[in-house]
Amino acid sequence: MSQQQIDTLSKTLFETGYASTLTIDNAMRVMATMDFIQEDVIARVLTMMVRTHSSLPGANEGQKWNIGHFVKAVKNLSPSINWTTVMIKLDSAEMIVYDQQGLMILVDTWNYSQQGKNNIEPFPLHAFFRPWQNARGQLSILYHMLCANTDLIDISNNPTITNVIRSVHIMGLHTSVRPIAIRLAASQLNCVEIIGAILDLAESSTSEDVRVLIDRLTLRSPELLLLGLAQLQPIRSGLHRDLLIKLLSIFLIGHANTSPVISILWRVQPTLLLEGLLDMYKKDPTSVPRILDIVQEAKKCTDEMMRHSPQGNNNMATVHLSKNVVQIFSRVLSESPLPPQEAEKLWKIMQFYSQMLSQLDDDIAPTDEKSLPPDYGSDVNADPSTEIEDMVRAYFERLYTGELSADHFIGILNACHDSKDLKQADFFSCTVHTLLDEARFFNQYPDHELAVTGKLLGLLIEKHLISYSLLRLALKHILDALHHPLGTKMFNFGVLALAQFRNRLSEWPQYTMVLSKITGLKEYPPIMDSIATALQQLANTVHVDSDGRIMSSPSVSERTNISATREYHQRRASPAPSTSTTTTTKYLTGSNNNSPVMVHKQGGLLEKSFSSTTTTTAAAYTPPPSDIQEKIAFAINNLSLNNMNDKVSQLDPLLDEPTWGWFSHYLVVRRVTLERNNHELYASLLNTLDKQPLNDMVVEETYKNIQILLKAEGTAGSQTDRNTLKALGSWLGRMTLAKNKPIRHKDLSFKDLLLDFYDSNKLILAIPLTCKVLQEAQESKIFKPPNPWLMKILKLLAELYWHEELRLNLKFEIELLYKTLNLDLNEIEPTTLLEERQRARVTNANGMNNKSVEHDQPQLLPQQLQQHQPQLQQMPVTSQPSSQQIKFDDTSRNDDQRTWPTGNN
Repeated sequence: MSQQQIDTLSKTLFETGYASTLTIDNAMRVMATMDFIQEDVIARVLTMMVRTHSSLPGANEGQKWNIGHFVKAVKNLSPSINWTTVMIKLDSAEMIVYDQQGLMILVDTWNYSQQGKNNIEPFPLHAFFRPWQNARGQLSILYHMLCANTDLIDISNNPTITNVIRSVHIMGLHTSVRPIAIRLAASQLNCVEIIGAILDLAESSTSEDVRVLIDRLTLRSPELLLLGLAQLQPIRSGLHRDLLIKLLSIFLIGHANTSPVISILWRVQPTLLLEGLLDMYKKDPTSVPRILDIVQEAKKCTDEMMRHSPQGNNNMATVHLSKNVVQIFSRVLSESPLPPQEAEKLWKIMQFYSQMLSQLDDDIAPTDEKSLPPDYGSDVNADPSTEIEDMVRAYFERLYTGELSADHFIGILNACHDSKDLKQADFFSCTVHTLLDEARFFNQYPDHELAVTGKLLGLLIEKHLISYSLLRLALKHILDALHHPLGTKMFNFGVLALAQFRNRLSEWPQYTMVLSKITGLKEYPPIMDSIATALQQLANTVHVDSDGRIMSSPSVSERTNISATREYHQRRASPAPSTSTTTTTKYLTGSNNNSPVMVHKQGGLLEKSFSSTTTTTAAAYTPPPSDIQEKIAFAINNLSLNNMNDKVSQLDPLLDEPTWGWFSHYLVVRRVTLERNNHELYASLLNTLDKQPLNDMVVEETYKNIQILLKAEGTAGSQTDRNTLKALGSWLGRMTLAKNKPIRHKDLSFKDLLLDFYDSNKLILAIPLTCKVLQEAQESKIFKPPNPWLMKILKLLAELYWHEELRLNLKFEIELLYKTLNLDLNEIEPTTLLEERQRARVTNANGMNNKSVEHDQPQLLPQQLQQHQPQLQQMPVTSQPSSQQIKFDDTSRNDDQRTWPTGNN
């Protein structure tokens, strides 16, 4: 087929405009002019639609290409079209995706093409990960895939790809760091193939754009980028090697997520980690304690490290290592070039350990396999993943034939869940994922098998064996089943599953409210009694107004969030005691209103002090009726950038002026502080609602909660509260600086905050908050460098950065801010405010010593002291810029969905 023939249909549709797909008949009439339709032709049409979805006449009136009509017309005229080939044929010189709407056209095309099929195939990501001739077009698609909401495309859960962080990796981690790995695993970057595709594009004509994207990914997700690159073997390019070295050094030197990253890296690419440790030792022989710390964090050596020396010992802790670990270290060191003196020392150490190996063998205890499934691991030559899958399949067969009961199976899974043995953890993980993956076929199960499956799924929830995203998915499957008509096998499946965990319903208020409205459940009194009991418990634990309305209740997603978030959320929802005898700060939804207040032994001092800084009253507001609250919460739960206009049309009539106070508190406390990745979404919601007084109330509510956390005594010691403070900082910057609106001195003075918290040794609060707010200045036309207000704060941060006692993680925050604003720390002249304050303190101390003699001498302020006292010699700066600046964030990151950064169309 000639190029002219391929272009004919796309040109005809282009000339006809959006009306050509207004109906299926219209589309078929246009296509009837074609002698035949092939995959090349369809790909060419899609390319045209992606480029013109908002630029043709009628777009301003809401007209657009109707992809569903187009695909159905193609299937009617040419049912043999291979849609995977269509996606592959998109590799043409004209293909480029400018925005999320363009990507949606491609995804919708695939989804409509799969309608009516018995076996629905997942979106063919491999078509976009393979090498393309049009490198720029491929990069634009990959970029928007990474920025896409998971409602549009969920790369990490696509069965055709290889995850960077897999379930077996998560289950092998210590429970304290699993939430971090789970959060990372939900990212769109949790895909080895997309990282490989981006890396390959670095060698193409789009190399500059690729490096911009890689820099952004390095800032946002260094964990996934490192682990993904480590699994791409062999090394593909110099960039690949340099990135591995650069990223690995971040986590070896110290990062908030070092523990899970090093643990997984040891499992997927131990050689890389060992080489990194050896290189670290070569550069700095005094880094041995840090290397041992990393080995401990890796968890690979958990069994080998028997115990530590007692705390308080001045010597470095002694770590007992097994034969395997000794052999690994000995082999790596012996293969590496060492100075003669070090080589001789290593030889003596190895000679000593060679005499001890037999004794070490006697000390190794046999592996505890009492909780392993029978015959598990008997075939030592079998592939581990295949062996696990076969064993899981065998257990399900025993379950459905009646040889094994659901309760017995849960007992086995419970033992594997709590086991430190990786094989047992893999067995548990594979079982759970197999069960949840089968959910789409439950309606095809025979009645008996479906009933057994329902009981098993319910018991998994009841026994707390699944959590986070898996728990949300299981609860959703059960709720979907209960929406089937009463008496159907799917409804019975849902009832049987629900009956197993009905005693846990009070943990999910919104979920329980939805269950209470399912009429079919009234035929099951035990379940209805549990629902009523749960609602009664909730009524006793959440704040209720005079009319008996629930003033705030957490959503299902909040209740199933990471444990740290849940702990913080519970503190906010706990009632205030009648008399406080402690200085501990507590965050409440309010006994008389919905505003968060602080209860202190001296009363509401924080609320009074803060009220003077706000332009709106802190008086109690009236919450809307509970049904209105539920409608608002439901709309927010299902909000996305794609359905923004529809959700705003639902919310607008509900958000009248009396509800603004409640809504601003709900949005900031319930959403913004807990869902950092959705800040852009909620800011877009407020912009679309276009209610400026409401925006002002949201900003004031943000100030209020920031002040609460800053003045609370327990915030500095709580990682959760510090993360919440950073989230509020990002949100404040987005709502003010990014919109070219100033932050008033009376609302928040960053200079005073930094200096006061420097004096009180609370920079761990002040620096991250300041940096998160100022990072949003990159979107401002007024407050970005060289704005004088901004530069004064940056200069003070520079002085703090070079302060010798500043903690490493706080330096990371400042480095990230400077990198975001495209500034170089070495080029910014620091202030001397800290030195002046130190001189002032010395002078004040001298004045106090002489007070008994010169009691009639008037006291001078620090500024006056500087005029009267001789200048002290300037103290030398002992901490110089590091030769290897680490400029990466150590906290959770927001997904960036802004426009494509560079390059010409």
